Amino acid sequence: MSRENLERSQCREPIRSTLLEGAERLIRERGYAAFSLPVLAQTLSVEELSIAKYFRNREDACTELVERLILRVGQELGDIYREYGDAQSRLIAYACLRSEEFVCGVPSLSAALGAAHASLPDTIRTRVSDLLALQLDWIRNVVQDHFGSFHQRAGVSSTQAAKLLLVALEGDAMLECVTREREPSASGYVLMMAVLGLNERAE
Repeated sequence: MSRENLERSQCREPIRSTLLEGAERLIRERGYAAFSLPVLAQTLSVEELSIAKYFRNREDACTELVERLILRVGQELGDIYREYGDAQSRLIAYACLRSEEFVCGVPSLSAALGAAHASLPDTIRTRVSDLLALQLDWIRNVVQDHFGSFHQRAGVSSTQAAKLLLVALEGDAMLECVTREREPSASGYVLMMAVLGLNERAE
């Protein structure tokens, strides 16, 4: 890449990020079906043709949005795993990570897209599934490590435990959204950790 093209690319990146932030806000507030590039242009007070320089259509923009989220979440989960040495600390840090996207009365991006799952284009549906699998795999590894050091709850595998934890966290977030809670609590998630014996620590 020439220096001129590199400089042009660097100048375009903040604009692309601004467009993606606006797209995420619209999808979370109105749902995927109501999201479009014309609506994005109107919301950001920019010309629709200027958005076309970055994204061909709403599917293109949403796919990149989810791909960026997958990359960011993957990096942050890796950081959490390295920074903390026990399951309880890792799982609480994960819940805190998820709480960073909390906005009173507004679902997360994954929840908003999940609600529209049946009508999503295949490319987006696949990437949303990848995001879910990334988190489930990480939780399962954390739980498996713990079960290797402590007593495993009878009849509960690490895969089942991971699903229970993610469902609890997603359920907490959904209820908090509907009831317009001011703060995320993850109370069901924390209770599930205790039920599964994941709050035990080495002496």
